[in-house]
Amino acid sequence: MYPTRMGTHNMRTSGIEPPLNMVCFTEFMQKAGYYCTNNAKEDYNFDTPEGTWDAMSGRFAHYRNRKEGQPFFAVFNLTTTHESRIWGLEWEQLLTDPEKVHVPSYFPDDNKLVRRDISRSYSNISLVDHQISVFLDELDRKGLMDSTIIVVWSDHGGPLPRQKRVVFKNGSTYGRLMAINFAGDLDHLPPSIIEELIIFKREGNGNISNAAENVLINLDVL
Repeated sequence: MYPTRMGTHNMRTSGIEPPLNMVCFTEFMQKAGYYCTNNAKEDYNFDTPEGTWDAMSGRFAHYRNRKEGQPFFAVFNLTTTHESRIWGLEWEQLLTDPEKVHVPSYFPDDNKLVRRDISRSYSNISLVDHQISVFLDELDRKGLMDSTIIVVWSDHGGPLPRQKRVVFKNGSTYGRLMAINFAGDLDHLPPSIIEELIIFKREGNGNISNAAENVLINLDVL
């Protein structure tokens, strides 16, 4: 259901109850046997319906709490690259040289603050890379790597001015990575890049399709 139909298309809409006939896609996944958790951000612009998640959304929501052998759909919101971390992590060591970063044409090239913030943004991405590796290591230790579809994406474009909240390419284009292991069945296929337009609204549809197909019903989704 599109936000404009519900009146939730403006940022920080609150106090709106979804239509009675609307359910979040996780409820379809739960009916298919999935354990669904969210850790921890709820930025839906409407009040979260009861039963959306098996575990209350929070810092301790985790697929570890499911029944043994139960497939799962687990969301982890890593906020390290959020725009607030441009200044919120200024005390962290920069992992990218400010003198070597590419400065977009809409920023002044000779401004040290601009270069520092761009460097901070790239450095934060490196920190997220490490955080993701922790999740991957745990899946590997638990023997779940070959039965888990892993999807990594941001919820909008870059965190700098003229990026977030602006409907230009820099604000509406986001990166998305997907790893499908299938116990090595796809090892013969090289990594590939999809250049076609992907719409956010279809993410949930894909998750429901995965859960509904008998072939994929026992796969975990992270």
